[in-house]
Amino acid sequence: MNIAIIGAGVSGLTTAYYLSNGTLPEGSTITIYEKAPAVGGNANTFNINLPDGKGGIIPRWVDMGVNDFNKATYNHLVSLWQSIGIMNPDKSSSFCKPLINDESFSLSGGSLYRYTVEKDGSINVPLDGEASKYFLTKDLATLQAALKAWYIKWEKEGDAPLISVGEWAAQQGFSNEFIYANLYARINGMYYTQEQGSQALPPPANMPLWMVAHYYILQEGYGNAIENEEDVWSRQYFVNGSQTWLETFAGILQQTRGVTILYNYENLHVDLLPTGQPVVFNGDQQLGVFDRVIFATHADDTLNMMDFKTRVKDPMIDALKLFSYDTCNVVVHQDASVLPPKGDCNKTYNIHIYKYDSSQPTGYPYTITYIVNYHQNDPAAGINDPLFYVTVNPFTPIDPSLTLYQTNGQPAATTFKHVKLDANAMRAQVIIDTIQLHSPEARSFYYAGSFSRGAGLHEECIIQAIDIASKIINPFYVTKQTYVFNENGKSAPPDYILKALKRKEKKH
Repeated sequence: MNIAIIGAGVSGLTTAYYLSNGTLPEGSTITIYEKAPAVGGNANTFNINLPDGKGGIIPRWVDMGVNDFNKATYNHLVSLWQSIGIMNPDKSSSFCKPLINDESFSLSGGSLYRYTVEKDGSINVPLDGEASKYFLTKDLATLQAALKAWYIKWEKEGDAPLISVGEWAAQQGFSNEFIYANLYARINGMYYTQEQGSQALPPPANMPLWMVAHYYILQEGYGNAIENEEDVWSRQYFVNGSQTWLETFAGILQQTRGVTILYNYENLHVDLLPTGQPVVFNGDQQLGVFDRVIFATHADDTLNMMDFKTRVKDPMIDALKLFSYDTCNVVVHQDASVLPPKGDCNKTYNIHIYKYDSSQPTGYPYTITYIVNYHQNDPAAGINDPLFYVTVNPFTPIDPSLTLYQTNGQPAATTFKHVKLDANAMRAQVIIDTIQLHSPEARSFYYAGSFSRGAGLHEECIIQAIDIASKIINPFYVTKQTYVFNENGKSAPPDYILKALKRKEKKH
């Protein structure tokens, strides 16, 4: 069986690994085609020049996209790293270290509603702030319990209807202060909700709750073990950047698994022969006829590569059209003016929030600035270095003279696109999973790309890769890792979410 994978990000590389780890027919080949000169996709690491203030340069790195994971809940990533030899049985690894995760929230240009959330979840409010420590602390505790109860109800009763974050928050009785100054701000910070909205109905209010919940359950470790020391220290950043482990992984695939990875294929497209076999082209050049093609790319890029989409009726093509996208602007700089004053609540990163009692319509751009030296980089190595920052979707302009440069001479700034995690995206995922992973019929093309599973986290990309590889190897494979959803009937969460919620408490 000859297999082509388009895209060498987390999804593409892990799909290749699990295919090579299975029982493909003898003589099978796995070829990955990547449009960029390197692996990574949205896991994009820049090497930068940091001025030392004395006329010299300090070489540093910075992630422009993915930058952390949770060892307590990313079970499949941990298992993968252990199986390829880059993580020890005790979960220690030279590829990751604990990140510093003390966050702050502020209203840009003023001191209203500034406060910080410490690692242990405690709230600190400065004297000139207007956030209520009592309500925020109480609501955070209620949020943890409510999310857990909501998922467990799914498991027991299987009757979870489609519900938005706004509807659910109202049912829980959260204070407006918490909803606007914490819940929606955190959602903005994780899901890049830039769409225009009104004060009464900002974009996070419209998002499906079960999409948003992934952040709290997987990234922050909500569940039975939320109070355990293991979870407090389990948030990790990728040492030398998220792209580093993927480059190591790509080397392992090529050297020990017989996977071929080809770069700089910028004009890829796929057609189908009358027999149904996929043919892969790069521009006018035919690269080969394959038995299976796996699209490990964004849904819109996948559609653009499908030369057959206008003459082949396949419900998965229609499902891919349900995804929509927005873009994020990312700037690496030394402009400290975009953070609240030092000593107030800059901590490791700051999320911009809005005055929640305003009656005027406003936009809700996702705006976050973090201190790279402390949040996602090597604090031991950079503790005495000049501070530098990453700002995503700047609310106020960044001083261009303070923008940093990559080692290749280009500005350390980029734009990347992301899926809007709305109800249509959720429906698309359910349809695609039903077509690919719940039917015994073999397909000639599969989708394992960006946001094909859940919130598109590293862990979920790996789960999707395992499912796709298992299905290609065994057509009768049926996954338990997808949502079972019927808007007018029974619903159920995937196993990996329930396991993350119900993991056993650590005994001391």
